[in-house]
Amino acid sequence: MSENWQAFWRARHPREKVLLLLGAAFVTVAVLYGLIWQPGEKARARYAKSVPILRAQLAQMREQATTIQHLRRQTALLPNSAHLRDDLLASAAHHRLPNDTRTLTVSPTGDIHLQMHNISFDDWVSWLAALQRENHLRLTMAQIQTSGQPGLVNIDATLISAENQP
Repeated sequence: MSENWQAFWRARHPREKVLLLLGAAFVTVAVLYGLIWQPGEKARARYAKSVPILRAQLAQMREQATTIQHLRRQTALLPNSAHLRDDLLASAAHHRLPNDTRTLTVSPTGDIHLQMHNISFDDWVSWLAALQRENHLRLTMAQIQTSGQPGLVNIDATLISAENQP
């Protein structure tokens, strides 16, 4: 193939060679422009429009995150609330934890100690998740023992307010 190309090139008149080289250069420039430069320019223009919008959205999201954290701190139950014990008992009843099998005490420091006997483990875990999500309480200690009946456990646990955690 190389010999065919060389024979073709030698057979051309010098003026034809110049025209062929100019044509090849033009095609090369057109291909480079059409496949590389033009798409790059379109992308740059598109990004030049979208980057300020995305930066504004990011700033708004950061502001909203700060507001959310501030509101969460405001709405958290205070550990020394007089109604904390009543709220926790009502929440336990709502999550189907039997009233006669539990004891719940709230210390002056805001620690919540609870003991429950023969309760459903699944119900206790869903109640604990609700306490963490809604009341900002965190489990600091739990001792869980089987009660001998399938799915039922005895629990001795301590919770604290998320604000009291170190």
